[in-house]
Amino acid sequence: MDDDYLEGRPRRAVNAALEALLGNSYVTAPQFIQHMDGVVAEEARVLYGRFVGEVDPRELVDLARMASATRARYVGTALAMTQAKSPPGKPEIEELRELRERADELDRALDTIKRAAAEGLITLKGLAADR
Repeated sequence: MDDDYLEGRPRRAVNAALEALLGNSYVTAPQFIQHMDGVVAEEARVLYGRFVGEVDPRELVDLARMASATRARYVGTALAMTQAKSPPGKPEIEELRELRERADELDRALDTIKRAAAEGLITLKGLAADR
């Protein structure tokens, strides 16, 4: 491996408790990783709070409906192409690709939001917190 690459990697400041662990030869790698995951999760909660805030659960339902409608439109468009007498041309394939990409992105966004809510990174308005 190129030594210059290793020496040139930037180091960012880390949480003080995490920094203290870095110099402790009694801490095992799994212990460090567990502590690091906790620190990163706390930082993520702060960032999600700043950039997302509370989420109205109806927004998730709307996003799920939008993703479902886009996916259904993708499937319907693909099936409609089977009725043509000739194979689909470049414009039809582009339209199909665009619909698939939209549906995939909406699905990813919904999954990310659901995971963030399950992990306590975002708060869903009006719902009780887990005990």
